Amino acid sequence: MRIDPVAGSTAGGVLQTAQRIGIAIGQSVIGATFFAALGRGGYAHALRVGVIAALAFLAIAAAITVADLIQTQRRIAA
Repeated sequence: MRIDPVAGSTAGGVLQTAQRIGIAIGQSVIGATFFAALGRGGYAHALRVGVIAALAFLAIAAAITVADLIQTQRRIAA
């Protein structure tokens, strides 16, 4: 996506805000998942569940990235 240089600082601020919100949500969900699993099993089980939750977030982010790249390539080719 191309951003007009005049609006570059605004776009950067929006990007940084979105990243911080995403990090806060991710940490909250992964932490809640870890502690919920800790109550049901031992530390190893909770760690395993927390890592699986983190990997799920990574997989979702990768899928969104690939979809965006494909859409951008199609737009450029057209």
